[in-house]
Amino acid sequence: MWEVVIFNPIARTRNYLWNKEQRTSYNFQCMLVSTEDPKQYVLADNHGRGMNAKNLQTLKDKFKPGLVFHMSKVVFAENTKQQYNSAPKTEVVNMLSTTWSSVLNSAGKPKMPEPAIPVAACMGIEREQQFDALALIQDISDMSNGGQTTTGQARVRCKIVLNDGSVNKETGKVCHMPVTIFADGKYDEDAPPLFKQLRNAFENKTAMAFFGIQGKKSDTGDGAWSFTSNFGFFCVCASETSKGLELEARAAEFLDADAEAVPLSVLQSRSIEHNENFADVEATETTCALFTSILAETQVKVIEADTNFWQIN
Repeated sequence: MWEVVIFNPIARTRNYLWNKEQRTSYNFQCMLVSTEDPKQYVLADNHGRGMNAKNLQTLKDKFKPGLVFHMSKVVFAENTKQQYNSAPKTEVVNMLSTTWSSVLNSAGKPKMPEPAIPVAACMGIEREQQFDALALIQDISDMSNGGQTTTGQARVRCKIVLNDGSVNKETGKVCHMPVTIFADGKYDEDAPPLFKQLRNAFENKTAMAFFGIQGKKSDTGDGAWSFTSNFGFFCVCASETSKGLELEARAAEFLDADAEAVPLSVLQSRSIEHNENFADVEATETTCALFTSILAETQVKVIEADTNFWQIN
């Protein structure tokens, strides 16, 4: 049996077409944080078979933010993928099948998880993986155009640089991790609330906890990396956590330290029409391995005659 506090519960419904029929999917997700050690937390998720509007409402009503429960007879969810799980424990709890009992006295319990993996440890990722971080914002860029989604939703982006004072063991320098953050919004409008929150944290040297950073190491062997926000990315003030208190107390020391940035992916490409060379422009890495599985000769001359460059947004 474990005593856990509920953090960031989210109930989602989504309408979609299946065989020309309108259907609805239901999803409930939250984090379960150990009341003994907030550095230990696990993702809980229910979607797919067994989830309906009634079960979603039941979970939403029962598991409110900050409530404490005893969790026992734990059942793990089987329809989740580990690379999309940013919690330190890679298994995912099935909320509907696990046994819960309420704990009435929640005074003095932690209110949020404390991501413990240092920024320097992001160099150890061997494949695509989501992870969390607790750090100061070293720098933040201006807002720029982030394109749009397949549904036509306009997007904007900015880049933040994270610093938690952790050092590269080989060089002894503090590691800076650049992360590109995306949000809904138009470039010619005011910055979205997320970007205002990030800028406020930067200006006030506030420690922040970031959940759902998408990291991937290049397969080319050049040590290149890319870090972006994922679909469920969010951040919260971490001033009251143990690591947050230390970061803010030593902010001047960490922010002025001799540092190095995690190497980013720089992809060689050019535009034939304009003869532009982007060799020195930072790029966002994507996965081209999927093309290998569909590789076959076609009867389309325009595809087979010349080498083609495919771009996936």
